[in-house]
Amino acid sequence: MAVVHRFDTVDAPAWMTEAFTKTPEGYLKGKACVTSIGVFPYLMADGTVVRELRLPDDVFAEDSLESYKLKPVTNDHPDEKVTAENVKQYQVGNLGENPMNRDNVFLTIDMIIQDATAIADIMAGKRALSVGYDAEIENSPGVFGGMAYDCIQRKIRANHVAVVDRARQGDQARIRLDSADAVLINSNDKIEEETMAEPTNVVVKVDASEVQSLIKAEKDRADGLQTSLDALTAEKAKIEAERDTHKDRADKAEAKVKELEKARADEAAKRDVEVKKASLAEVAKQVGVEVADSMDNVAVQKAVILKAFPKANLDGKDQVYIDARFDGAVEQLESELNADAETRKLNADSVDKTDTKDAPNAEKARQAYIDRLTKKVKE
Repeated sequence: MAVVHRFDTVDAPAWMTEAFTKTPEGYLKGKACVTSIGVFPYLMADGTVVRELRLPDDVFAEDSLESYKLKPVTNDHPDEKVTAENVKQYQVGNLGENPMNRDNVFLTIDMIIQDATAIADIMAGKRALSVGYDAEIENSPGVFGGMAYDCIQRKIRANHVAVVDRARQGDQARIRLDSADAVLINSNDKIEEETMAEPTNVVVKVDASEVQSLIKAEKDRADGLQTSLDALTAEKAKIEAERDTHKDRADKAEAKVKELEKARADEAAKRDVEVKKASLAEVAKQVGVEVADSMDNVAVQKAVILKAFPKANLDGKDQVYIDARFDGAVEQLESELNADAETRKLNADSVDKTDTKDAPNAEKARQAYIDRLTKKVKE
């Protein structure tokens, strides 16, 4: 790809996106629109016009935006690139550090003008801006927004922004007019990217009527682009409205789902509490602890624990501790109940054995008594 140096001009109504004000030092400070996307016509040294496309992906690429930060502002374009060696000679102000994408069309950035002569020129009406930048040219013609183009600018890198005279037609982007019948352009000589050599500026004399004809043709194309842009903007607004409607519906449905899930979870938790309470009450009953309806689960557990371990201190204990003590208490009480049952069984068995052993003697005594009575009757 060839690397070229370009100047693109933007008129005052576009670049003064915020009213410029004077600082206490007398500087001019504000936000400016310095460039935009679109098809830019360039009059070449041989008299032909090349239309170069600046796409949003290139104009607003991160590296391209980065190249605008803190770059110098000049009063008219110098005949050479602005560098560390000549910046004192040309700089009248500088850009800020906040290049911004406005609606994917315009590039805006803070600006301050500090030079008294440049400020006086601006106050007198010299208010158009023109970016000096390098770009790689990709030869791939096509149509963008109804406007035909011959090639595409890639890897756009800003060098400076110049304050220039107001352009005659008031378009957003135009050929930079050097005088009433001349156009200042750059040669189309191929410049190797590795060397980044300075391109040669050429002034070409052309007939004023031809320039006007070219400008009118490009203005017609720009009007077509604006119409397409308006249609795309309207379509974008419609799509955004539909998107927001779907999002609101989705949010509403999601909120309803969460509400139902919470209700189900609350109901499940309530059932768990009731089941646990019934289970605890049954366990308490089995180990001989009376449970009142007013007692909650923790109160039931503590009653069982204190029955098994009357001296247990349960103040300030958490649920994990209470659960563990409750399990131990139930185990203890069940053990005691089992022991009592075994004791009662042993006692019952002892009584039964005694009764069985004494039964024959009692029967003999009874029989002897009967025998004695019989004997007396006989006598």
